[in-house]
Amino acid sequence: MCWDFKDEENLTALAESVDYNFRYGIINTSSKQIYGTLNNITEFCLCVNSSLYNSYTMSRGEIQYFKTGYTDRRFYTFSVNRISNVTINNTLHSIVNGDATSFLFDFQDTGLNPYVGKYASLLRWYPDQNEYRAVEMAETDDKGETIMRVKVEDVDYRVALYHTNGTLIKLLNPVRFACLSSPCTYSVNVEDTESDYTSIFDVEGGIDYNDTSKIFTLVWNDPTQNTDQMRLLVTRERGDSSFTICDTSASGFTGVLTCDTTGYTGSLRALAYRTASPEVPLFERLINTISSPFKGDVGLFISLIVFMVLALIGIFSPVASVILGIVGLFPAYLLGSITLPVFIAIGVMGGIIIHFAKRSG
Repeated sequence: MCWDFKDEENLTALAESVDYNFRYGIINTSSKQIYGTLNNITEFCLCVNSSLYNSYTMSRGEIQYFKTGYTDRRFYTFSVNRISNVTINNTLHSIVNGDATSFLFDFQDTGLNPYVGKYASLLRWYPDQNEYRAVEMAETDDKGETIMRVKVEDVDYRVALYHTNGTLIKLLNPVRFACLSSPCTYSVNVEDTESDYTSIFDVEGGIDYNDTSKIFTLVWNDPTQNTDQMRLLVTRERGDSSFTICDTSASGFTGVLTCDTTGYTGSLRALAYRTASPEVPLFERLINTISSPFKGDVGLFISLIVFMVLALIGIFSPVASVILGIVGLFPAYLLGSITLPVFIAIGVMGGIIIHFAKRSG
């Protein structure tokens, strides 16, 4: 497992110092412990000799990182099996003292019971990167409270709450923090019914679609912290072809990706991939944005009207009626109601009818 350091605001590389403490083992997951301090480094890795055993389980991992002029922050590893022969990379973000405001976060359920001994994560929105990045982690105390540092008033954040094994309890909606009284506090009441995320290849997540804003939203969380990057691909399906609306990626084991489909109608397909070779879709959402009071397929309905009008225009000529009728089905193909092979098949059948009509004439 490897880590590097970056400035939270401009994402430039930093050299920092760390205090680290890791507990791991095979059967007893706390049988081994390594801890210490590293000074003025740009990156560091935790390496375990696996010549005797193929895998180890980590019960706890904690990193405190600090640099003159920046606030102290922490990072935690989840208590799952994640020490393997696959290198895992994470970036630790720091914020300048003058831009940081300490907020006391209070996590409770709807019965006002505190979430004790849970991990919290602060995800900052980067518009130019079109992604959220986890910039700080913290652990709640016996009151369900912890402290994290934010830049107030002009930065959007999302707050995530996890069990120690990395299972996502709640990912809050975007918020822009403002300190109205001292000390600065932010209370979170988590509903009794937690989000029902699908889990595929140990990745929790799902794709939602907002009918009003026309935005697809992919939310994911990887308790193993192995996910380096996720990809959201949104396409407009039309017959046997598709048009790409969004193709975006973001890094991190927890994150959010969005795609605004305003102006696009028809069948919209959203697919989520984790970086791998080959790519396999983890989550999928298919939306038909065309609605109709006739409770049917709008493409077919429109095509039926056009078909009837054109066919009636050529009513005095059977050949013209067939030709115009086929032309009338073209909107159905454009709207994705029929595929190109079906359209071609209908055209061929029309040609056969015209052939026999001419022979009989």
